[in-house]
Amino acid sequence: MRLAPGCRTCDVALWQLAQQHPPIQRKLALVLRFYQQLHPTLDEAFFRKLPPSP
Repeated sequence: MRLAPGCRTCDVALWQLAQQHPPIQRKLALVLRFYQQLHPTLDEAFFRKLPPSP
């Protein structure tokens, strides 16, 4: 599975890749922790609810 250029974290492909590859999952968790430090509502659920990128 390949991510298209310009994909955002809300794309299903990214979540599937993270589930299949622990290094990607760890990096995603790190990014999510960073965004939660900026604002508590910016958690995984928030990003999963975003509409897919065009």
